[in-house]
Amino acid sequence: MHSTMTDIRQRIEVYREDKENEAKELEFKAWLSGLYVRNAITSSFNKKSKYPDNPLKVKEVVVSDMVLTEEEKAEWSQRWLNKLTGMMEKNKRYKELQGE
Repeated sequence: MHSTMTDIRQRIEVYREDKENEAKELEFKAWLSGLYVRNAITSSFNKKSKYPDNPLKVKEVVVSDMVLTEEEKAEWSQRWLNKLTGMMEKNKRYKELQGE
Protein backbone atom coordinates (compact mmCIF):
# COMPACT_ATOMS: atom_id res chain seq x y z
CA MET A 1 0.00 0.00 0.00
CA HIS A 2 1.67 3.15 -1.24
CA SER A 3 -0.05 6.47 -0.74
CA THR A 4 1.06 9.96 -1.43
CA MET A 5 0.40 12.84 0.93
CA THR A 6 -2.26 14.11 -1.50
CA ASP A 7 -4.11 10.78 -1.27
CA ILE A 8 -3.97 10.86 2.50
CA ARG A 9 -5.19 14.47 2.66
CA GLN A 10 -8.09 13.65 0.33
CA ARG A 11 -9.09 10.69 2.48
CA ILE A 12 -8.92 12.83 5.61
CA GLU A 13 -11.03 15.56 3.98
CA VAL A 14 -13.67 13.09 2.76
CA TYR A 15 -13.74 11.44 6.19
CA ARG A 16 -14.15 14.83 7.89
CA GLU A 17 -16.99 15.80 5.52
CA ASP A 18 -18.71 12.46 6.15
CA LYS A 19 -18.53 13.01 9.91
CA GLU A 20 -19.91 16.54 9.54
CA ASN A 21 -22.79 15.22 7.42
CA GLU A 22 -23.52 12.50 9.98
CA ALA A 23 -23.62 15.12 12.74
CA LYS A 24 -25.97 17.33 10.71
CA GLU A 25 -28.23 14.38 9.96
CA LEU A 26 -28.33 13.42 13.63
CA GLU A 27 -29.15 17.00 14.61
CA PHE A 28 -31.97 17.10 12.05
CA LYS A 29 -33.42 13.83 13.36
CA ALA A 30 -33.29 15.15 16.93
CA TRP A 31 -35.03 18.34 15.83
CA LEU A 32 -37.71 16.34 14.02
CA SER A 33 -38.25 14.18 17.09
CA GLY A 34 -38.53 17.28 19.27
CA LEU A 35 -41.07 18.77 16.88
CA TYR A 36 -43.20 15.63 17.10
CA VAL A 37 -42.99 15.57 20.91
CA ARG A 38 -43.86 19.28 21.09
CA ASN A 39 -46.95 18.70 18.95
CA ALA A 40 -47.95 15.72 21.09
CA ILE A 41 -47.60 17.72 24.32
CA THR A 42 -49.42 20.71 22.82
CA SER A 43 -52.34 18.46 21.91
CA SER A 44 -52.73 17.40 25.53
CA PHE A 45 -53.04 21.00 26.76
CA ASN A 46 -54.91 22.61 23.87
CA LYS A 47 -58.20 21.14 22.73
CA LYS A 48 -57.91 22.82 19.32
CA SER A 49 -54.58 21.09 18.65
CA LYS A 50 -54.78 17.58 17.25
CA TYR A 51 -52.39 14.77 18.20
CA PRO A 52 -49.96 14.05 15.32
CA ASP A 53 -51.18 11.18 13.14
CA ASN A 54 -47.92 9.63 12.00
CA PRO A 55 -44.45 10.97 12.81
CA LEU A 56 -42.95 9.41 9.69
CA LYS A 57 -45.48 10.76 7.21
CA VAL A 58 -44.83 14.33 6.13
CA LYS A 59 -47.98 16.02 4.88
CA GLU A 60 -46.72 19.55 4.35
CA VAL A 61 -43.61 21.55 5.02
CA VAL A 62 -44.18 24.17 7.71
CA VAL A 63 -41.75 26.91 8.70
CA SER A 64 -42.65 29.10 11.67
CA ASP A 65 -46.34 28.14 11.36
CA MET A 66 -46.42 29.32 7.73
CA VAL A 67 -47.36 26.79 5.06
CA LEU A 68 -45.03 26.90 2.07
CA THR A 69 -46.32 27.36 -1.45
CA GLU A 70 -45.84 24.63 -4.04
CA GLU A 71 -42.98 26.63 -5.58
CA GLU A 72 -41.24 26.95 -2.21
CA LYS A 73 -41.73 23.24 -1.52
CA ALA A 74 -40.19 22.40 -4.89
CA GLU A 75 -37.23 24.69 -4.16
CA TRP A 76 -36.75 23.14 -0.71
CA SER A 77 -36.95 19.63 -2.16
CA GLN A 78 -34.45 20.50 -4.89
CA ARG A 79 -31.97 21.85 -2.32
CA TRP A 80 -32.19 18.62 -0.30
CA LEU A 81 -31.85 16.54 -3.46
CA ASN A 82 -28.72 18.49 -4.41
CA LYS A 83 -27.31 18.01 -0.93
CA LEU A 84 -27.97 14.26 -0.99
CA THR A 85 -26.47 13.97 -4.46
CA GLY A 86 -23.34 15.73 -3.21
CA MET A 87 -23.14 13.37 -0.25
CA MET A 88 -23.42 10.37 -2.57
CA GLU A 89 -20.64 11.72 -4.79
CA LYS A 90 -18.36 12.25 -1.77
CA ASN A 91 -19.11 8.73 -0.58
CA LYS A 92 -18.29 7.38 -4.05
CA ARG A 93 -14.99 9.30 -4.08
CA TYR A 94 -14.16 8.00 -0.61
CA LYS A 95 -14.79 4.40 -1.67
CA GLU A 96 -12.67 4.89 -4.77
CA LEU A 97 -9.83 6.19 -2.63
CA GLN A 98 -10.24 3.18 -0.35
CA GLY A 99 -9.98 0.89 -3.35
CA GLU A 100 -13.45 -0.59 -3.01
